[in-house]
Amino acid sequence: MSWHGYALLVKPSVLSMQDWRTVLLALYRVLDGSSDDLMPSRRLHYRLSSDNMKVIVEACFEAGNLGLDRLAQYLSSALDGKYTPAQCLAGLKDNVEIFRPNEPRMLSGDAARAYLAANKAEWEIEE
Repeated sequence: MSWHGYALLVKPSVLSMQDWRTVLLALYRVLDGSSDDLMPSRRLHYRLSSDNMKVIVEACFEAGNLGLDRLAQYLSSALDGKYTPAQCLAGLKDNVEIFRPNEPRMLSGDAARAYLAANKAEWEIEE
């Protein structure tokens, strides 16, 4: 069973920018399970903040694949054991916000867009 919705991930302060990029790439690989879905809306979409410290993802979150414990183990491995799964789990709990979990995608999207509107300066690139 999966839930299609939006989530905000914030770079933990203990991670270097290189480690943050590694984490994002690892998450993209895990979340992009629907990359061949015929419905483009079910594929992974993401938006980075202007400072690259936050990302909002729209994805189909598979309950079996994305339990925080399992994800923490995956990230620890992606970071070559630099952080233990327990450290990764603590980092995830403090730096992940799910917008309207287990509610319809449109409501989750509305919550994500409301967050973007309220934090416009962080998400728009100055030209």
